[in-house]
Amino acid sequence: MNMKHSLIQLIDLPDEILILIFKTLNNVDLLYSLMGINVKLTQFIRDPIFTNRLTLFRYSSNDLIYPLDNTILDRFCLQILPEIHHKIKWLNVEPLSMERILLITNYSNLHGLGLYNIEDETFRRLFAGKKYDDSSIHQNLEEKLPSLTSFSLTCDTDMSFYWELIVPLIHRMLNLEELTLYIELSSFKIFIDGNNLKENIIYHLSRLNKFVFNILSIMHLYMKPYLPTNEEIEHTFANFTTNKIISSVDYFPRRQSAQCRIYTYPFTMSLLSSCERTIIYHIHKNKMTKNIVNICTIDVLNKLNRQKLIELQRDLIGVENLSNQYDRQFIREGCLQKLSKKGYQQRMFFLFSDVLLYCARSSSPVLKFKLHGELPLKTMTVEDTDERIQIPNSITIYAGNRSLLVAASSEPEKNKWLHDLKSAIENVKITIDDHKNQYTATMKSNASSENLEHSLVGALEEDDPNQIDRSCFQHRANTTMHVCWHRNLSVSINDHRQAIKNQLSGYLLRKFKNSNGWQKLWVVFTNFCLFFYKTYQDDSPLASLPLLGYRSSLPSEADGVNKDFVFKLQFKNHVYFFRAESQYAFDRWMEVVSSATTTTTPSQLI
Repeated sequence: MNMKHSLIQLIDLPDEILILIFKTLNNVDLLYSLMGINVKLTQFIRDPIFTNRLTLFRYSSNDLIYPLDNTILDRFCLQILPEIHHKIKWLNVEPLSMERILLITNYSNLHGLGLYNIEDETFRRLFAGKKYDDSSIHQNLEEKLPSLTSFSLTCDTDMSFYWELIVPLIHRMLNLEELTLYIELSSFKIFIDGNNLKENIIYHLSRLNKFVFNILSIMHLYMKPYLPTNEEIEHTFANFTTNKIISSVDYFPRRQSAQCRIYTYPFTMSLLSSCERTIIYHIHKNKMTKNIVNICTIDVLNKLNRQKLIELQRDLIGVENLSNQYDRQFIREGCLQKLSKKGYQQRMFFLFSDVLLYCARSSSPVLKFKLHGELPLKTMTVEDTDERIQIPNSITIYAGNRSLLVAASSEPEKNKWLHDLKSAIENVKITIDDHKNQYTATMKSNASSENLEHSLVGALEEDDPNQIDRSCFQHRANTTMHVCWHRNLSVSINDHRQAIKNQLSGYLLRKFKNSNGWQKLWVVFTNFCLFFYKTYQDDSPLASLPLLGYRSSLPSEADGVNKDFVFKLQFKNHVYFFRAESQYAFDRWMEVVSSATTTTTPSQLI
């Protein structure tokens, strides 16, 4: 088929089909191939769809920029651009041909200009005052540039003339709405940061609403005694709201240099080398993953806290409004000895972000706890009174005109309570004027916290079926509240957070201290507890073993266990041995079991 027949078939197509076909083609190729060939086609491709934005260079497969062939460039400069100059609204040009293209005609309706890899001398000739008698564009660009609403500058080599030429040029674009800068600046005495961009660019462009940038600034270490950190650079972008800004600061002592890259996300990576792209993609991936993990973690922790509040409100007799206050945070629960007229008595204490509750065991057949008192943290102080009153592991709690003397089971337990109490009290003082942490009473409305020891006697009788639905209380011996009561210890919200990260199931061989045989069981570890099943298909466990208070270790020679992959669990006189099927399984079981047998210490919370 010859060219004449192809042309006839093309012009016979409906206009709608021609538009669909031409839209799939490169505008430069389309104009070069069809301009002047046929009256209808020439008129057709002069439409703004094909002429208002032209990129007059090529991209190689590895994103390098190179000029148009001389034949194509000659035709554009001699014929095509002079014919359609008034239709062009955006031009993208590269260094070898930009001077010829920009000076060949007057682009009267040009609103956007993209300069790629422009060189110092070319920039000075075009924008710094040297006259050209045969072109009106230079006069238009030399003074104010009110018609330009979009400007893009991309350069993969050092722009030593940034301050001298680029910044003043941008200041002349009074009505600029969109700005793109992909540049590299070296031998500077400062890193380009958010403050610099605001002072030198943003404050000068009142109409700017889109600013995309990828700026690498390189500085020699001897130029400045103090170099900012990445966190300090990030802080300068605190008020940038249009894009997500990412920064990366690196120091190279051997080269006596440092560099800072700042960029908006997402952005086009054509300026970067393949190695840099890989690095930046990893930075993006890691930071985005970290953000997603943080969001999900916050959501999970909020749900965990909410679940804990609801459980305690359900399980504690005489408590209301515990879960109604949206910002109330559970901190720690555990067993302490409280001094009373009858001597030391065991009590369960529950610390929240605004209040400390303590409960006594009820007289019902199943283990339940009844609220005896609440102490708001906003008036509370605590004191370590070991030395002053010569009572081991004691803490004095002052709240208003009342005080409580309590003692922990060990010094580590006392230190945990002291740390959490002091932190919670300090936090309440910081937020006392905010709407957050506004204290809501947790006692039943007909109970008074002024008479702590007797406030529930007349208000809530244990034998009154109208006040307590007995069916709602189920004996759950594995809950942390019950385990803490029986083993005289405490559990914090940080322990609960750690518990949800460590869950495992698999077959283990179990052996008691005084037995010789091993029993194979399907074991599930979750929520500080081991659950034992005959097989993985069973719906309910044969038994369970809460691990709070237990110590995990390897068997000693005295234990007489001569097997591989065995670990030992012990609490007082209770000793168990468990044997895994492989080294990998053993390591995993030791990892998760250690999370429950070794609770978080104050130093790990900071």
